[in-house]
Amino acid sequence: MADQTYRRLETEIETTITLSVYDFGVVEEFKDELHTFSRRYEALDIRSFFSDNVDCNQVAFFEDDTFGKGVKTWYKPARFGTISSTSNHSGWGCKPLIEN
Repeated sequence: MADQTYRRLETEIETTITLSVYDFGVVEEFKDELHTFSRRYEALDIRSFFSDNVDCNQVAFFEDDTFGKGVKTWYKPARFGTISSTSNHSGWGCKPLIEN
């Protein structure tokens, strides 16, 4: 169903598409690591809460090898704009960090 939905959206939408399906049986195996990431990320306290989510993979301490388990992601970048050159997405969304 997710694949069919992605294919339909892909033909109709010009902006970014990120569709992820999580196998919670697998995700549960790394829930402690996910909780640790979440706490470290929240402690930064420099998130832009009013911005769209970005790929958590942009956070330096995001463990893609760990957090990629049990996640199937369909991704298409926008056809225009600053992130149109990205080709993949971790499936996890985070609020962007405020840059000084």
